[in-house]
Amino acid sequence: MDPPPPPPPPPRVLSVAGSDSSGGAGIQADIKTLQALGVYAATAVTAVTEQTTSGGVAAVYPIAPAAVASQLVAVLRDVGADAVKTGMLVDGATVRAVAAALREEEEEAESVAKPTGGETAAATSDADAGTDTNSIRRRRRPWLVVDPVMAATAGGTALLDPARDALEALRSDLLPLADVVTPNVPEAEALAGAEAAARAREEPDGVERLRKLALAVAALGPRHVLVKGGHAPVERGGSGRQVVVDVLWNGRTFVEFENAYVETPNTHGTGCTLSAALAGGLAKGLS
Repeated sequence: MDPPPPPPPPPRVLSVAGSDSSGGAGIQADIKTLQALGVYAATAVTAVTEQTTSGGVAAVYPIAPAAVASQLVAVLRDVGADAVKTGMLVDGATVRAVAAALREEEEEAESVAKPTGGETAAATSDADAGTDTNSIRRRRRPWLVVDPVMAATAGGTALLDPARDALEALRSDLLPLADVVTPNVPEAEALAGAEAAARAREEPDGVERLRKLALAVAALGPRHVLVKGGHAPVERGGSGRQVVVDVLWNGRTFVEFENAYVETPNTHGTGCTLSAALAGGLAKGLS
């Protein structure tokens, strides 16, 4: 009797983000979230931080941009990834290094994915025979989820250096590559720019404000924009009851997700967890 075929490899997500010494955010939160979803988690560390769950970020120790890019390339060429998620990217040089590495790997994957007829047949035969198909699996472009982390919820040292053209690098280099970007309201306003943010703030309808921010961010090139409404709860029905509305622009229409607003200080790592879960779902083939 032939042995049973090996189980299929798990979906894979590469998290490109900072390390949180408290374990509540950053790559630590990403790894825990992805493991809970049955997804293999790999990482490229952008910085080591000194932070706590309640006191914010005390210090940031960046990793050299070239070292961040080399980690990313090493993972994609070995383990591979069905999705890549970016979080804390520190400064403009790191943002550009990550974007350049992703573009180069995509171009390499596209060139590998154009075999001759004989090579195609050989690859199919190898896959049918159960040989290592990691290089074949690598050929499909991974999803890219960008969490434009700029500050820790608990405050402290900035996680995206405003003095080193990081915001402009996000706008011009990384967002055009993104399948999904997941800003909260302050991040969406920063990405949209002062004029667009001011126009959105003039909107008396809180949900319409989020829609305008989503469209302004979408104009920078990402395919989908999810603006998280936790910083701007909306009152419903004149009763004083507040809800949180997350607004998704999918390139054609808006989809809104509404839940009760919860007043709590325990929000450390929530953005990391959401974007990691989103990347994990995409890696698993969900949409």
